[in-house]
Amino acid sequence: MPKSKNQEALFLRMKGDLPLDKFEKAVGAFFDLVKEVTKNALRENQRIRWTVSVRAGSSIVNAIPHYLPDVAEQAAQILNDIPSGIRALERGTDTMPPGFTRDAVKSVRALASVRGLKGPDVTAIDVGFGKDRVAVTAKSFAAAESLVGGQRQSYGAVEGKMQTITERGGFRFVVYSSLLDQKIDCFVDEDLMEKAVANFGKRVRVSGLTQFDRFGDPVSIKASDIYVFRPNSELPSVHSMRGIFRYKREA
Repeated sequence: MPKSKNQEALFLRMKGDLPLDKFEKAVGAFFDLVKEVTKNALRENQRIRWTVSVRAGSSIVNAIPHYLPDVAEQAAQILNDIPSGIRALERGTDTMPPGFTRDAVKSVRALASVRGLKGPDVTAIDVGFGKDRVAVTAKSFAAAESLVGGQRQSYGAVEGKMQTITERGGFRFVVYSSLLDQKIDCFVDEDLMEKAVANFGKRVRVSGLTQFDRFGDPVSIKASDIYVFRPNSELPSVHSMRGIFRYKREA
């Protein structure tokens, strides 16, 4: 795959004292944002490979895209959508920025949470492309929280593939909903965690108290039950289903 022309690059720049945990969190959120906006922009069979460079003696991290000519339009769109989307959040938008998804907005929220409020800490975070640079502040956090944070709650259920189990900050796993094309955090008590671990990677339905965002989509769920669907290999074949239907018609 050819190199990016003119060394196009998105950059993340931080100022101040940089605790290792905050530096790691900021870089992780930045690249999650890049990956999510990229995934949203590309059509089937298109691909962009991102590489990383860090400027010597600085706290600037570059994300450099590499792509074939037929992806040039999408690459340019990504490079512009990311700073433009953050700028929209900084202005307090109440709609999803162009090119962004819920997970992209969550990444900006995570990035904004890194900036310190007092004392020796991260004092500034900028994201940009070329001369288009935008600061990531508490305004982005507030706007992102308004867009994708829990706005109301009721009993509900989500279905999808179980992924990413962790006990950090409480027992939690992620269900990836193919219907909604989003990841949903599922919090469980210790007595359900064993069942979650035993069924990692399977398709499940998780029921419980569900937090919904302003668009009515589930954000997270406090699980009270996990139902595990049978794998495709155990489902009846089309041939056997035809036999059942034929029997019913003859009956």
